[in-house]
Amino acid sequence: MQAMNYSLTRLTSSRYQLGLQGPCHNVNWVALLSVSLSAMKISMLAAEAVREEPNLWTAQFELEFRASPVGAESIDYLALIRRRPLPSAPELPRLQRFAVARRADGTLRVMADADEQSGLLERLLSRVSGLGLYPNEVKLRATRDGLRSSLALRGIGGLTPAEDTGAALETLLQRMQVRRSELVEPPRLLGRVNLQRVLR
Repeated sequence: MQAMNYSLTRLTSSRYQLGLQGPCHNVNWVALLSVSLSAMKISMLAAEAVREEPNLWTAQFELEFRASPVGAESIDYLALIRRRPLPSAPELPRLQRFAVARRADGTLRVMADADEQSGLLERLLSRVSGLGLYPNEVKLRATRDGLRSSLALRGIGGLTPAEDTGAALETLLQRMQVRRSELVEPPRLLGRVNLQRVLR
């Protein structure tokens, strides 16, 4: 049986690009990778993971090892995504703003901005998995203000999420949003109208 494989490319003295490609049956593997890297003080600066077939993935991650005591080439990255179940998230991620839209194929698209947080993807994905939602696509990039994430979510087995699941997702994300009184600057709402333009 074909297995997922990985490649590691050095970009700078402390920054590496991790590539992963192949089949993976663990629906939470991106979250597992995120929490494992965070535990080793490895920052995820950018990510793009796409499921091209039911269990076939292509992914790239830009990782910063400056604060980590672990060497990039000493890690078994495949072991990180299959070694244990996803743990319960210790706390909700704190989002500066978010937007949700349903695409033509029924997929729920989430766009969320956050101040830079360790393990953001792990905490975000673990929470939405509680609604029976799992990613077909994950994107993350560092911005001047923090982190911007984009998720394309479907139900278990690739099923189209029900309308009440979409409503529950919005309620969950509202709980994650930082209150206005906690903001240093006023929030810049992504909004439904602007979402398609932002995602291009």
